Amino acid sequence: MSEKKTRSKLGCLAMGCFGVIIAVIAGGLILYFGTKYALDFALDKYTDDRPTAFAKSNLSVDDAVKLESEFEKFRTRVDVDLPTKPLELDTDQMNHLIETDAKFSTLKDKVRLKIVKNEVRGNISIPIDIVRQIYPDLPQINMLSGRYLNANVTVNLRLEGGQLEAYLKQMSIKGDAVPENMMARIRDRDLFKDDRISGQLTQQFKKLRDVKIENGKIILVGSGGTVEELMNNRK
Repeated sequence: MSEKKTRSKLGCLAMGCFGVIIAVIAGGLILYFGTKYALDFALDKYTDDRPTAFAKSNLSVDDAVKLESEFEKFRTRVDVDLPTKPLELDTDQMNHLIETDAKFSTLKDKVRLKIVKNEVRGNISIPIDIVRQIYPDLPQINMLSGRYLNANVTVNLRLEGGQLEAYLKQMSIKGDAVPENMMARIRDRDLFKDDRISGQLTQQFKKLRDVKIENGKIILVGSGGTVEELMNNRK
C-alpha cells in the first residue's frame, strides 16, 4: 500500500473518530439542555418558590367561641365513648379550626377547605420534600426539592379501620388539570400517612364511627353513637 493511500485512510479514520466525538458531545448537550428545559418547565408549571398565603377565617368572634366550645365538648365525649350529637362543620368553621386549633397545627400552613355539596375541595400548599415522601416514584421529584406544590384539589375523606384517611381525587395547578396519567399514580396514596401533614389529627379522630360529606358540611359521628340512638334504644 502506498504512503499516500495510508495517510488517506488514517485521515478518514481520524475524521471518523472526530465525528463520533462531536456526535457524543452534541448528544450530551441535547440531553443536558433537553433535561434542563424539562426541569425548568416543571419548575414553572407545577411548583412555586414560596407557599400560598391563605386568607384568615371569616368567623365572627362569637361564632368562633361557640364553635371551639362545641368542638371541645364533642372531642371530650368521643374520647370516652359517650354518645354525643354529630358535629357538623361548614367551610368557615372547618377552616377556623385548621387555622386556630392545636390538633390541626400541621395543616395550618398547608390546607384550606371548601365544602361544596357532597365534595371536599380546597387549596393545598405542600413542600415538595413532603410530596416526595408520599409519592417517591414520581419522575424527577428529587430535582424539585425546596419548592412548593400549590394546587386546587378535590379530596376523598374516609375511615378505614377507624383511621381517618385522605386521598386526592382531582387536582389542578395554575388553572390546568393535572394529566390523568399522573393522577392515576397518586390517587391511591393516603395523604395522612405522612405525620408532617396529619400530625395529631388521625390520633385525635381515631374514635370516629363515620365521616360524612353532605349539604356543604363535614359531619363527624363518634364511635359511641349519637344521643338520638341512645334514646331510641331505651324505648
